[in-house]
Order: sequence, then C-alpha cells, then structure tokens
Amino acid sequence: QWTGLEVFDVHEPRRPVKVASHPIEGAAFGIAVADNLAYVAGGVGGLQVFEVNRPDRPLRLSNVLVPESAIAVAVSGNYAYQATGHSDLQLDVTNPAKPVRVGQYNPAIFTRDVQVVGDRAYLAVGFNGIEVVALNDPTKPFRLGSSATSDNAMAIHVNGGVAYVANAAG
Repeated sequence: QWTGLEVFDVHEPRRPVKVASHPIEGAAFGIAVADNLAYVAGGVGGLQVFEVNRPDRPLRLSNVLVPESAIAVAVSGNYAYQATGHSDLQLDVTNPAKPVRVGQYNPAIFTRDVQVVGDRAYLAVGFNGIEVVALNDPTKPFRLGSSATSDNAMAIHVNGGVAYVANAAG
C-alpha cells in the first residue's frame, strides 16, 4: 500500500499543513471531491471513495475495481465518471459505500483525463486528441464528436464552452 490520499489545510496559503493521509490500494492518479466525498482514481487499485466530512479523518467507504488502471475521475450529481484507459465507466454513487456500474464508453484510444460539464463528458484521449461524450442517459453514453490535437492530449478543462487541453510531446 502507498499513501494515496493526503489532506491539507490551506486556510493560511503561505503555510499549507497536512492534516491527514490515508493509504490506498494502487497509486493515486486523480481525484475529485463533491459533497464531502473524495473519489480517488487509484490505478490498478480502482476507484476509491472516501468520506471527508472530517478532513483530519478520511474514511474509506468503498473500492471499485476497474478493468484497467483508474487514471482520472470526475463527479457530477449522483454519478462518477471513471477514466480507465480503453474502457471508461459510469458509476451511480447515490450510495457511496456501494457504487454501481451503470454504463461504459469505449474511447478511440487510452483516456488520460475526463471532465464533466452538464450532460457532457470531455475526454483527453492521448494522440487521438479530444472526444465529447453525451451523458443524457448515463447507461448509454455515446460520442458526439472529436477533434485532433497537435500532440498527446494529457489533460482537459472546459470553461464557458471552451476546452483547454494540455499536450505532451510524443
């Protein structure tokens, strides 16, 4: 086990203070926090959900094993969207202690990052650029569109209808 989740108090920005850490199975690659729950993409250890009502005492509620390494995660409403390489999963996290797989999307190539805005998922898919996925029905996601990028798309952030993509050289 590696230490995967660390929690810092940043109320005093010049002196962040670590207040807790929690080991995870695998290696932490991504994190999303919503409604006092932290969702950690734990590589081969899958998606791990922590209750963080008390930041100094994170409590692991569940661990969902995935077909490939859990690389990135985004949360919107009652759903977690897990980027796992060649097979991205949609999980109903209404009960965070027992997430339920409800859908799957197979990107053109390995997904590096995911962001959800409204009923769309935006994926950074390496050398294939970006993909936009419809999530109107989380059980049946489908590709709306895609675009090439100038290099290896590693991360994506969407704001105001504009996608910002971090590319890495080849």
